[in-house]
Amino acid sequence: SSAYLCTISLSTHCLVSFLDTTVILDGETTQTDLFTKPTDTHQYLSPDSCHPRHCTTSIPYSQSLRIRRICSTDELFARRTGELKTYLMARGYAESMVDLQIQRASLLSREVALQPHPRERTLSRIPLVVTYFPGLNRLSKIVRKHLPILHVSEKLKQAVPNPPLVAYRRPYNLRDLLVRCQGILGTP
Repeated sequence: SSAYLCTISLSTHCLVSFLDTTVILDGETTQTDLFTKPTDTHQYLSPDSCHPRHCTTSIPYSQSLRIRRICSTDELFARRTGELKTYLMARGYAESMVDLQIQRASLLSREVALQPHPRERTLSRIPLVVTYFPGLNRLSKIVRKHLPILHVSEKLKQAVPNPPLVAYRRPYNLRDLLVRCQGILGTP
């Protein structure tokens, strides 16, 4: 099947699908809708995986925001986010969390969602890089709680004026243990 599908009939109804968007031309109106391939399995990251919680909670919101940007009408948005909810719940996401994230995205108008939002530079913070482990989910709070201990010393207060930015590196997994790198471009 072709990636471009255009159906022209007497009603001048035309559908053009490209990447993840379907453009619907119907007489005088133009609408956009989400397009997914029939073979898409919607295998979103499992909430039980060994990832920081913010990774799995951001998926329903970011996908809902993507749908908000693509769908030109509230009816299409509601239909597609309903489908998204079904897919996420099938993967094990909690219904209440998915509903909350979809609600967050629905509060934005499409015009606001389409506006670019340049990232503001935050204060320069020293990164505290640790290997991720699910038991470390409160590390940021612990660091903030004990920062005054560092600020007792004037030199340390100048060196670390703000709480360190906790960043996680990926832990070793089974692939790392079983697969040995052969060097650049597979050369031994």
